[in-house]
Amino acid sequence: MDLLTLCTCCFFSTVIIFIVAMILGQKRMRQVEVVMRQLAERHSAQFTPGTLIFNPYITFEDRGLSLRLISALGGRDDPSHTELLVSLPFEKVSAVLSPQSRLRLRTHNFATRLTITLGAKPILTGDQAFDSAFDLRGAPDVLVKRAITPEIRHQLVSLKENRPSVRLYRHRSLLPIRTRNGEPALLHWEPVTLQYSFCTGGLPADVADWEPRLQTGRQLLNNILGRNTMDESVQESSPINDHHDILE
Repeated sequence: MDLLTLCTCCFFSTVIIFIVAMILGQKRMRQVEVVMRQLAERHSAQFTPGTLIFNPYITFEDRGLSLRLISALGGRDDPSHTELLVSLPFEKVSAVLSPQSRLRLRTHNFATRLTITLGAKPILTGDQAFDSAFDLRGAPDVLVKRAITPEIRHQLVSLKENRPSVRLYRHRSLLPIRTRNGEPALLHWEPVTLQYSFCTGGLPADVADWEPRLQTGRQLLNNILGRNTMDESVQESSPINDHHDILE
């Protein structure tokens, strides 16, 4: 077999494998969409089916914020997962969050333990089950204390097998947008916002399995925004020092 024939065979084999994988992936995604549609109906939310390019998602309107629950059928390097995503404009959250607010939570792995060995100091809550499972970092201390309550810690530990991760970070779109106000269209960049993301691994096959993920993600967002009624004694307790104080 000459080189050209070999390259041709490899090319067509790759194309066939890609097409088969895409067909199987789309079949799996249609099954996931059935469950997502049921979840959307249960919460009076809007479901948007996926395409070959975009993932399916559910949109929840929550007190002026648009929460998007996305399901992604991944591959080897990007495993299947769900993500609750919401953009937090500074003008809407400036009363409780500053531009420097940040939060990062992920399950412990080789990388997180290596950073600790090299001198990083994750926040310890005093909850042994939580601290042994998750790497928690963030600022300011009052935000971490408000967000990571005992109830949230319990819910995250119960979801540990699904590898939950949380991020609150500054986000700027890299693509300009066009606006028309009775004048020629102008290109401009959207202002920097805070982005909240709550991810969990895997795609549940039943609505009941989606509910804990959605509930935990929304409750954590409410804690971050200070929407929940907090115990006065907790608010007046001493702040976290050196990232080793108990959050309770």
